[in-house]
Amino acid sequence: MRKDNIPGFEYKPYEEKDGYLENWFVEYDLMCTSKTDVNKIVSLFFFGYLFGVGIFFLPDSFGRKFTMNIILPFYIISAYLTAFGNSMEIKGLGFFL
Repeated sequence: MRKDNIPGFEYKPYEEKDGYLENWFVEYDLMCTSKTDVNKIVSLFFFGYLFGVGIFFLPDSFGRKFTMNIILPFYIISAYLTAFGNSMEIKGLGFFL
């Protein structure tokens, strides 16, 4: 039984302790999230990275201005979704874009 299914149980990191490290795991409230959900989000980031590597030579083919006109809207949308998304699936989509 996962601890987040127990009524009245809330897990919080102890921030006053020496050696406390605030990282993305704490920032995105993933303390009681299953490993599969976290792995999905990280996988989306790397699939997006691979997609970006795939379009690396686009400016050489079509020019920088054309490429920036296509890529910048995706960048703005992904930055917004990553920063202000209210669920990990939305943030994962932002990571992918």
